Amino acid sequence: MYMFVYRFFPYLLVVALACSLAFPGTAYAVPNSNNYSGESAVELQQDTLGNPNLEGASPEVIEAQTQSNNLAAPLTPATKPNAALLTNALTSAYIDTDAATVYAATRSASPAQLFVHKYPGGTTTEYRLPVGTGSWDMAKSGNTLAIGITAPSVSKTTWVQGFNTATSRFTQRATLPASNIVMALAEDTFEAEPGNGRFFWAGTYDTSGACLYRVDLQNGTATLRGSWSAPSHTYVRSLSVSPRGVIVGLGTTGRVATISEPGTNASINSSLSAPISDTSFCYAQASAELSAGSFTVIGTEQPARLAIFNNLDGKNLATHTLAPGKTVDRIAIDSSTHIAWFTTRPYGTLMSSDLTDPTAAPVNHGTPVWGSETRALSATDGTIRGVTGTGELWTFNTATGETTTAVIVPPTSEAIDSIPQGIVQFAGYTLVGGHWRYQAHKDSTSVAVSVPGEPKTQVVVGDRMYAALYPSGTIYAVNSDLSTERVMTVNTENMRPSAIEYNSHLKQLIMAIGPVYGSYGGALVVSGTATNSQFHTYTNPVGTQKVTALEPYGAGALIGTSTVGEAKPAINTQTAQVRFWLPNGNATTGMNNWIRTIPNAMEVTGIEYVEDVRGNFVVAVGTDKSGEGWVAGLDADSGELLWKSPVSTWVKNLQQADGQLSALIGGTLRQIGASRTNVALTMINKGVSGSDNTNLAYSSASSVTNGKIQVASVTAGSSSMIRSATLTNPRVTYRIAGDDRFATAVAVSKNTYESADTVFLVRYDNYADALAAGPLAARLNAPILLVNGNKIDAATRAEIVRLGAKQAIAIGGTGVIPDTISAALPSGVKLSGRLGGRDRYQTSLLIAKRIEALAGQKLPVLVATGTNFADALSGGPAAVRAGGTILLYDPLPGTEANRAFLTDRNIAALGGPAANGLRKSGLKPEVSLVGSDRYATARLVANKYFPASANVYLAYGMNFPDGLSAAPLAGKAGAPLLLANTRDLTASTKNAITAGHGQRRVYLIGGPGVLADTLYQQAVNL
Repeated sequence: MYMFVYRFFPYLLVVALACSLAFPGTAYAVPNSNNYSGESAVELQQDTLGNPNLEGASPEVIEAQTQSNNLAAPLTPATKPNAALLTNALTSAYIDTDAATVYAATRSASPAQLFVHKYPGGTTTEYRLPVGTGSWDMAKSGNTLAIGITAPSVSKTTWVQGFNTATSRFTQRATLPASNIVMALAEDTFEAEPGNGRFFWAGTYDTSGACLYRVDLQNGTATLRGSWSAPSHTYVRSLSVSPRGVIVGLGTTGRVATISEPGTNASINSSLSAPISDTSFCYAQASAELSAGSFTVIGTEQPARLAIFNNLDGKNLATHTLAPGKTVDRIAIDSSTHIAWFTTRPYGTLMSSDLTDPTAAPVNHGTPVWGSETRALSATDGTIRGVTGTGELWTFNTATGETTTAVIVPPTSEAIDSIPQGIVQFAGYTLVGGHWRYQAHKDSTSVAVSVPGEPKTQVVVGDRMYAALYPSGTIYAVNSDLSTERVMTVNTENMRPSAIEYNSHLKQLIMAIGPVYGSYGGALVVSGTATNSQFHTYTNPVGTQKVTALEPYGAGALIGTSTVGEAKPAINTQTAQVRFWLPNGNATTGMNNWIRTIPNAMEVTGIEYVEDVRGNFVVAVGTDKSGEGWVAGLDADSGELLWKSPVSTWVKNLQQADGQLSALIGGTLRQIGASRTNVALTMINKGVSGSDNTNLAYSSASSVTNGKIQVASVTAGSSSMIRSATLTNPRVTYRIAGDDRFATAVAVSKNTYESADTVFLVRYDNYADALAAGPLAARLNAPILLVNGNKIDAATRAEIVRLGAKQAIAIGGTGVIPDTISAALPSGVKLSGRLGGRDRYQTSLLIAKRIEALAGQKLPVLVATGTNFADALSGGPAAVRAGGTILLYDPLPGTEANRAFLTDRNIAALGGPAANGLRKSGLKPEVSLVGSDRYATARLVANKYFPASANVYLAYGMNFPDGLSAAPLAGKAGAPLLLANTRDLTASTKNAITAGHGQRRVYLIGGPGVLADTLYQQAVNL
């Protein structure tokens, strides 16, 4: 259930109920109100107010008349990295015009705050809410302020908290079961007298369905008076109450319910619902008894409408459809003038409608505070007041057309933000997205970068960062000096960006954006990067699914989808997909190069394109229909699903920095070592260790430089902190393995070769003949595959077919691999040759001579004993690196030809037995690499033949098949092969890695039966 609520209601996160009431000792200066590209505040108001035609203007005209190009304002003294993440955002407010007081509560803060602001004069008193993590609405009756509370966890219980405005003390609270958020509150003037100070109506949100309660704050009780089931109605989003009844605004299918008789329960009112039945929310409303009549005015979201009703007969007097992309945010009716005032998101536009002439078009009065939500609105005697979501009180005088503003939330009182919107490193800053701003941290400085919306996702391109904002779908550029510019604004009703990337081939941005609330689907937008760029919206790229992950690829993008709607549950009959999408072909859908359904997947939460030794593949992460996470690998060119590995918890924030992958898995930042056949997950604990790497909400990694990776992260909850750390050893562990030695050889081949004309066949249980084959296989770009006599298992046959091989070469005599194996080869593949002598020594000599024949010259020879395999295993990649051969030699009868071959060549001895044998034969190697055991010898070989390397390969030291198969891969990658025990890295192997072998990647060759998972973290921790 946690995953369900987090996914469908982005303002919720699980946060701690018990939390310190002490705030960080940081103070902020008030942002410079004149920082508008040289315009004074007065000049800006003259530009933005009093333009009755602005609402119908194009986005470009609106932007030109209202938007600043530089909204960055310094805050001092600054917070530092590893300090609390702060916010000034408000979720709810109430304007008491009789007492000239504003009550406002913080959004997504823990502990939540209540501000009591007196106007004029601007004095503010601050209180801590005793429970919960924030308020979404409040109402007042008499001296009682009712505050709706967000539950601190998905507990199916929340509250309405009382506050006595005369004594400034919190009083009784009422528990509301079967709910998670109190979304709407109103004084009960229908079943109780106005100003009763006791009774309220409360509407809630919950994923299982919306509820309406009548709350008694004197007794602390709540009585259920209406309920609606999901998925049609999960929100009571608005309420209005009059002596004539209670009007309930529902979502996420817009409907209106009413109570017209005291003591009855609410039910859907078809007459009031009809004009808004195709909208997502009945988002705002107000009712009033006027001399001109009894009115209810309802505002909606997506599409935005203003519907005016006569309360006497329920007749719809007029319905006005507003510009696309708008939402009617708050409504207030001025009883002295009979005018309904309302604001719209996302820009905070103030509009009015004359109730004495309901059919007249609404009038636009500009934007009192640019680019914010309205948390409360009042209209009294021609004076309009509003409280913004960014903590300002504005006052608009209709007689003079003047607007004044005041700060409700002093910068010194900013709260801890429990819901960061995203994090990125840019221009030397760590920028954390919040509510209508970024908070930028750099050393000992902090800067607030204002943007007109919540930055849901961003991408850095050179010296600019592009942020995709909710609720408008706007893309804004943040320059390196932290000034801002609008790039484009979506003209459709899509609203919640989920991903943005830059395609360098197209030189364009690609943004994924979700559908309207209460619906499925979404859009892809392709835009230029310049200010006021041209763009194209593909309104139906993946049908009823939406795009939740993007990765530039070729002339398009790799996209991951979700079956989840906006505030709608997953479509159980559908399964999430990964696609290679191109912005051409159909203007509505674009074109898909390939589509791959991920088995049982509910959504894809991240996707990255990865370059490996062989070529290109894709790593995707997401959530299954069971709620568990997964990591998957796909071929980038065909979409073939290579593997899908389950993870027991949620996976998100998949990111790549300089070829290294990381993701948040259950709140912990982990490295992902993904090959074409397997995945290994390791904890990041260098620089971000212990409790620093738990309960993370977001993480971001910059590019890796000189073996260091910069990581920034933000926790969620009551201890929300921004952290920044340098990982001094960003080594990642990978595994290349199958279920057995045959399958492991196939896995190595898949990770090494796109295709191969030739394959080498080696007997699975006889190392002797095959030890020298590695350098020849690498030179011929041919994999080494294992067989059982004249039998070839199905997986090996399938790999030969995938490679498109034309011929197979057997290693060893007919007693090891008989000629009858040709019958087991796939059709079209012939057994074209054999490299096999009477024994292992003669076979190694034949192979060495074949390599020299291909090279056309004598080559260096690395000599290993033929009585054991270990030294020859580590010597295979070294021989490839040296451009030489491996030769088996012991001073035994029948090895004279091998000795003769060595007499006029540059030779090196691998291990004690080889060194002793050469010495007894009178041969003097140029170098003898003799360790105390096989592990130490492998380390000496690595140090001799390989400089510091990005990669290293580990094979089991007590058996040969896996290391034998890996020789061509290690040789092709220019990396050494070291040996390991099943559960531990020996001191020699550790020394080789810390000396610089495998600075970036450690590949385990073989399954956990030979190299246990315990080696993952051991390798990373070195």
